[in-house]
Amino acid sequence: METKEIQPKEITQSMEIDGSIMSVLNETRKWTKFLAIIGFIGLGFLLLMGLFFGTVFSSMMETMPQSKSFPGEIVGFTYVIMAIVFFFPILYLLNFSNQMKTALYSSNQEALYGAFNNLKRHFKFIGIVIIVELLIVGTIIIGTGIVAAI
Repeated sequence: METKEIQPKEITQSMEIDGSIMSVLNETRKWTKFLAIIGFIGLGFLLLMGLFFGTVFSSMMETMPQSKSFPGEIVGFTYVIMAIVFFFPILYLLNFSNQMKTALYSSNQEALYGAFNNLKRHFKFIGIVIIVELLIVGTIIIGTGIVAAI
């Protein structure tokens, strides 16, 4: 039995964006702007929680010396690091929205390229973060299994 190899289509240098595609891109642009704004608000809460855990929570632990709980500074530092890490994909999402608006309303090809480049950066960044998180969780699970076996 002979199998026929399927070849992907060649990527062409030009593409036409009609009114229906522009409408979908405009709606997508609005949603990405909304998600970016919500993301920045969430980052603000992460920073506030980081400051809370880093200062108030740790000073409460100092008044209770018998307590052997996890230090608040480490928790606060972790929240601040998370806010810094997730700042970039949210910024890329906001840049996508702003450049897509420019591209759609002025038919600017460079802005369209910049918009999609920012969207690519957003998803690439999120993908890398997910891979790192999966590796960390996998390492923790394997480490826990080894410790439990010993």
